Amino acid sequence: MSWLKAFDPFPFPILEMSVSIFAIVLSVSVLINQNRQGRIETIRSQVEFEVNVRAEDEITRILAMVHDIHQHLELQISDQEEIDHIKESTDLKRIQRKVDRKKGTQN
Repeated sequence: MSWLKAFDPFPFPILEMSVSIFAIVLSVSVLINQNRQGRIETIRSQVEFEVNVRAEDEITRILAMVHDIHQHLELQISDQEEIDHIKESTDLKRIQRKVDRKKGTQN
């Protein structure tokens, strides 16, 4: 095979350079994808939180309506204190402070 000239002789500089460039491009694309995935996860968690807050508010209002109907029909209530506690609106600022504290301790 003496008639075949070596394209990239022994220390293989062209092959080494091309593999290095490929590794750099691959690393950059993985980092960009991770960053995008992190943003998507943040948006997803924010939407989930808003849906949960709205559901909690609606459930509280429905419970208050049922309680009003219950009182209007003059039915006996077994545990008025628990009903009053459940009917209270959710304190979102308190929940946010708890979440922020937990995030602070995890980091």
